[in-house]
Amino acid sequence: MLANPEILISSQKYIIGSNNFYNYFTYSGVDKETIFLKMNFDLPFTMQNRRRCRESIANGYLDTEYPITRMYDNKNKLEQLNCYEDVKYTFDSSDKKIFQVVPAYRGNGILNFAAVKGNAAIIAPVGEQGSPTNPILIKVSNKMNHNSFYNYFKYTAKAGETIHLSVFLDTPLTDRQLRRCSEAESDLTFNKVSGYSTDLYIYDDNYNYVKSVCGTEVKYTFSKDGTYIFSFNFEGASNNDGGGNGTGTIYFESLGFQMSYN
Repeated sequence: MLANPEILISSQKYIIGSNNFYNYFTYSGVDKETIFLKMNFDLPFTMQNRRRCRESIANGYLDTEYPITRMYDNKNKLEQLNCYEDVKYTFDSSDKKIFQVVPAYRGNGILNFAAVKGNAAIIAPVGEQGSPTNPILIKVSNKMNHNSFYNYFKYTAKAGETIHLSVFLDTPLTDRQLRRCSEAESDLTFNKVSGYSTDLYIYDDNYNYVKSVCGTEVKYTFSKDGTYIFSFNFEGASNNDGGGNGTGTIYFESLGFQMSYN
């Protein structure tokens, strides 16, 4: 409940019930600490749910019935609504946040949680492999998990180096999903390229946003030396209603030092 939310611990899993009254969680973070919440429900949120959520927020309806999570400050004031099954938030000072998970008639579920201070995921990885706290060193061929919480990979690049990422899905994107990808524009608030679970992301070693793509292909040229983190979420693949297969193979190659494709 809001008055007594459950305390989140990194690399732990939590039960999400169908009664919203009890789905409150809290975490006290520090400056430059990034937290990740990933919800998996018995029934996925449909494209209609997601669209209505985004439209409601865009029209200023903060008490919409459609969000997947709500974020409150340490005085229980509503700060943010989220239309996705995953939340990434970086603290800019020591603070406490409260999150309510709203199943909205999607049944019960599981909440995965991780917290990363600065570049600890690179210099001091902990937890399950492939999770935000312990990204996997990317290879030429990499298995993609249906649960996107375990689809984090890392790569150490040089300035001017171009890489190519290609996702071969076991069940491909539908024509409607491809059309949505071609129309998608980045959401500057959440750094979400589409919000339809058909995306891949590039971050720096501190999980600062670098680039996102709606679709299965990206070529990117790095502007500076460093270790970068890739995240893949294709849980919506092959199903216009949102509950896709989400598995497949991630292919990776370095193209060396070529002209920019960004």
